[in-house]
Amino acid sequence: MMPSPERFSRVIAWATEASKAFNAAEDDKARLKLTIATWEEAISYFASSPEARAAGLIRLLGFGEKALFNASRGAKPPELNHPPETSRPTGTTREFVQIEFAWALELLVRSGWGTERAARFVAEEARKARVTDPNGLAIPWKNIDQWRKDLRRNRGSAEMLRGWKDLLENPAVPYAWLLRGPRSDPKRSSAEQAVRVILRSLADTDPRGAPTIHRRQQS
Repeated sequence: MMPSPERFSRVIAWATEASKAFNAAEDDKARLKLTIATWEEAISYFASSPEARAAGLIRLLGFGEKALFNASRGAKPPELNHPPETSRPTGTTREFVQIEFAWALELLVRSGWGTERAARFVAEEARKARVTDPNGLAIPWKNIDQWRKDLRRNRGSAEMLRGWKDLLENPAVPYAWLLRGPRSDPKRSSAEQAVRVILRSLADTDPRGAPTIHRRQQS
């Protein structure tokens, strides 16, 4: 038995207020505190479901919540301590944000847009969606163009290249159909909408997840 509709409505109301506080937070410490509180609320919500408990969902959520909580208190929980296998971490969310930007640009170009115009469009839509680097700086179109060039030249970590290859070759990937067949005005319009969806998703999940932009790159 799942939690009641009334319980669900209370969770949504709580999450709405938490989201407002998250957006208004002045630093990551405050944002992390709200994230942990949201995790705890989710645990409380699913704990009222025997099925969720039997499936191990509470234990799965609790593992992550405990690690984040201890880290927020200055501890170094072993759950979060994973030394990189190489000289620096790879396969991070930042790399996958780069892939998403490159993918958005690829969809536009393959549907008939000129590369620079397409890169400028992606950069502008990212600005509108408030997808930035960790310091809140907008992503220049030249960076987006370079990220795509690098991936097309097989430059990047093994994880990045695998992710990029999957986007290009897996027909089940959303919007993959835009890569095939002749270019057309309807396809270009669909690519525009796809870019907006991709960037809205990034804005929801990792709004400051792009690689750090140096101010000299802002021209």
